[in-house]
Amino acid sequence: SLIDLYRFGNQPQNLCEGQRIYFTLARIGKNDQYPGANWVQYWYGRNLKIFVNLTRVTESDDDRILLIIGSGHVWVLQQLVEDSGYYILESPLKYLTEIETT
Repeated sequence: SLIDLYRFGNQPQNLCEGQRIYFTLARIGKNDQYPGANWVQYWYGRNLKIFVNLTRVTESDDDRILLIIGSGHVWVLQQLVEDSGYYILESPLKYLTEIETT
């Protein structure tokens, strides 16, 4: 089910494995050529901009923000959010429960 897919994608071990792909990509190149590292640098910069946009839409300490985003962004964004101290991060896993039908 879709919920199962979201649960799987948000498991910490799966997010970590997904993040490791970027370290493999970063190694692409030879000698003084760094196309992989350049691309990963762009990717991290893109995530930093997403984080900054989150801070720009926050109007008060009582705001709650739901961010639905591709799993490739989650690991880095979680780190940025946690390290900033601006937000209390909540895992989506507790909300991804089966819907009971009658």
